[in-house]
Amino acid sequence: MATSRDVREIISKLSSDKSKTRDEGIRLLNNWLEGESSISFCRLLAKNTAGLVLLKFLTDESWPFLVTLLTKCIALEISASKKRHPKLLLAKTLRLTIQCAEDPKLSGIQLPLGSVIKVLFNHIWDVAKDVSAFHLEYSGILRHLLSVNEYRHQMRSRMYCSFLLLYMNKVVSAVSKKGPVLSSSKEEAFRCSLTLHVLLENPPGDFQIISGQSCCRFYRDVLIHKRDEGKYSRKLMECINTYLLKDGPNLGDLATDIHLSVQEFLFRFWLTTHDRGLKQSCKETRKATQQEKRLKMVDACDRIKDGVMSGSWLWQGDLRDVYHLRKNLLRASLDLVNLKVPNSLNEQTILLIPAVSYSLTAGCCHLLPFYKEKSIFADARVGKAMVNSATLSHSFDFLLLCLLFT
Repeated sequence: MATSRDVREIISKLSSDKSKTRDEGIRLLNNWLEGESSISFCRLLAKNTAGLVLLKFLTDESWPFLVTLLTKCIALEISASKKRHPKLLLAKTLRLTIQCAEDPKLSGIQLPLGSVIKVLFNHIWDVAKDVSAFHLEYSGILRHLLSVNEYRHQMRSRMYCSFLLLYMNKVVSAVSKKGPVLSSSKEEAFRCSLTLHVLLENPPGDFQIISGQSCCRFYRDVLIHKRDEGKYSRKLMECINTYLLKDGPNLGDLATDIHLSVQEFLFRFWLTTHDRGLKQSCKETRKATQQEKRLKMVDACDRIKDGVMSGSWLWQGDLRDVYHLRKNLLRASLDLVNLKVPNSLNEQTILLIPAVSYSLTAGCCHLLPFYKEKSIFADARVGKAMVNSATLSHSFDFLLLCLLFT
């Protein structure tokens, strides 16, 4: 059964200025976090942490203080090991401590590290970018913290962008290596791609904080150099799918570069690979969940019909987007003058359909003011109840010519 005296002993050793004493504290902490003794030890820290959260009392015998103390020990170890690799046991101990603190079966409290999460993110970044020996352990810590919604939203956007670029560069460096690759290097590369996937799935807020050009260049470089199949390739394809689902609509023409890179990758592997998981990732289709907002897709033909009937010009957006849809739009205009639906014909319809058709075909709309101002019913006694047959005939002729030349 763990007591406050046991916790104070660990904290005293970890706070020492001597490296040997700190190492003893690390080993002692590992003994308490492993096995059956971990239950009583974790519950004691959880109880003190709950009191700290509720501001009833302050104590050093809590999860936030212990994690902060471990980060300081690791920083001292890194600064003291300029000519050698830092001791890996410290990184493993930090990962184990965070796992035990976040385990609801052991701690029984929510968000025990909320008060120090920003400090923890800063520490992870400082170590991950400089200490390659700790990459494996720290990647696991980062993936775990990002999976908690309340934690990841406290990460600064600039830091999130830096993490993305860091792991993108690691993945590119791994796949671009020539010659035989050790199994340990392959596993490290897979862990980097796994962390990248978690980063893409769990942004701290708006995803548009990294340029689309950087992401497209990364995917192009990866797919060009990737020469084998397996879980690494599957994870990379999952990264591409996740990124396209998150920020694909904002890529514009850059999406073509990703499409061409994926196409070349498929041509190399589709007929020769036996990896069904890789094929499934390449042709993945995803249904929106109930929690996600579903966009209402409006057919282009319906939009132009509504626009012409209301006499508005709101459907005219970027002419480059209209260009490849002009045939469908012109057919929609013809549907409006279908004699089977006489109720759809009115003054605005007869006047605006030629202007719409001409603008979609020629790419300009200088006829619109003329059609808006001129009224073919100005001299008619019957008014809008009758439609001039000659005008209707000219409108048909004009629309048919538009269709012939598109």
